[in-house]
Amino acid sequence: MKTKQLLTAGRALDRCLQAEARAREQRERFRKQCLEGACFWTSHTSSSNGITINVKLADYLASYPEAKPTLCEWEWEGTRRASMRYPEQHVGELRPGFHLWVQASTETVSVPAPKVEAAA
Repeated sequence: MKTKQLLTAGRALDRCLQAEARAREQRERFRKQCLEGACFWTSHTSSSNGITINVKLADYLASYPEAKPTLCEWEWEGTRRASMRYPEQHVGELRPGFHLWVQASTETVSVPAPKVEAAA
């Protein structure tokens, strides 16, 4: 490789690393604010068209009291689990084509799964 190509690649990598460091700092600042009670965020997911923030159930219901939950049941490691999940609610557009939604769910409850007898 030529020196000029290496320097160009190195500068591009340096910009990426600097951007990652700034993003880490922003995430830490956001988490600290949440821990101090400045927001209701518990987790999030993102996609190409927006972000869904999972919020505390009480805060969700204060804003969307008419929302109807869906029962979600599953089995994991021999335990039956269930929670009530509330639908995503559109909050607004963060930038053109990129939206913010919120959702919530109850705490997961677990019970031992019944043993299934093999058919004779």
